[in-house]
Amino acid sequence: MANDGKQPTFAEVVGGRLRLLRSERGLRQADVAAAAARWGLPWGRSSVAALEGGSRNLSIEEALVLPMLIAELGGWDKALIPDEAEIALTPTRYVKATHLLALMSRLTSPVAPDRGDPLEGVSYGVLGKSERSAPVDSELHGYEAEAEDAAWRLMCARVYPYFDYRKAELGAHAGSDWELLGKVARRLSLPDGFSPSWGVVALYSQILYKSTFEEERDGRVAERDLEGRSLQSAKGHVTREMIAEINDVITYDWPEIERVFHELSGVRGDREALANWTRRARSEANSLVSEARRHRKLLDFRTDHPEVAEAFAQIGRELREGREASGLSVQDVAEATMQRWDSIKQIEEGTFFMLSPVRGESYIRAIARAVGVPAGGLVERFLGAMARLS
Repeated sequence: MANDGKQPTFAEVVGGRLRLLRSERGLRQADVAAAAARWGLPWGRSSVAALEGGSRNLSIEEALVLPMLIAELGGWDKALIPDEAEIALTPTRYVKATHLLALMSRLTSPVAPDRGDPLEGVSYGVLGKSERSAPVDSELHGYEAEAEDAAWRLMCARVYPYFDYRKAELGAHAGSDWELLGKVARRLSLPDGFSPSWGVVALYSQILYKSTFEEERDGRVAERDLEGRSLQSAKGHVTREMIAEINDVITYDWPEIERVFHELSGVRGDREALANWTRRARSEANSLVSEARRHRKLLDFRTDHPEVAEAFAQIGRELREGREASGLSVQDVAEATMQRWDSIKQIEEGTFFMLSPVRGESYIRAIARAVGVPAGGLVERFLGAMARLS
């Protein structure tokens, strides 16, 4: 992409992140230099200072060693190069951090003639005509990318709550063949008025195949008898087959995809609104996933221990009926017992095993006292059920 002079160099991005790492971890420049020396890098404190100040370039060898150096310093819970970074390659060209992996892969692959940006006109999220035609504000790029990632996470939580979105890491696992990704995105049957989305390809490849589109395609081709077809012809046949499979699924899921990205479209272009929307979307997604996991755990428990599960459920029902007869809300009982309201709710649902079974007796006594129900019989049945479990 054309460099407008606002993008920092690779060394400036890394230097700034290294300075942030040191600040968060309380490290000295001398600590970084000492770790570098153990990896064979002739860095002194002044070298680290120059890198952090943006006046020292990084060789490719130093860049490759740097993650190991940071690991030796205790690691970091942030990426050395954040996804939203835009890095100047030359005075006239820059690259987005999310495309670095694909760019580096070209060093170990045959180099095809330049056919332009393979993702030209293809977005990560799902954009309508008006959004697609709006000018891109590079300063908002990071906020837009974070919000689109949160939108995909929320869509998955609503439709596929058991799908491990974080493990899928769409950007990292999109595949190295961006030309293929762009071609597939353009051939998917999204409704009229929506731009092609490589996020759709990356996400649904993980949902359907638990791999990238490229890996699944190449795996299928390897398993089949080409029957006189050339390798390229076989790849084309399998690609069309997989596109049809993804089309079938996204046609069914489209209402929810459109709903989530319509919510996002209302805050595009506003940095603060994007940040707030992203936080809310992630919070809702986390709640939905937690609830789905709780439900699955409950189903497994009821299958494995039906009698105990029924005993727990009956105790919970009696406590709930006592609360309702006393005219108390779940929040009232939570305040009276100094417990979390969701813990009270789980006990009423009979899901003691999701809390602390050893504390079940104290939970029952406290709630029974608050709602005016005799605790003795409830505790006795609870202990009997626990004995059957053990």
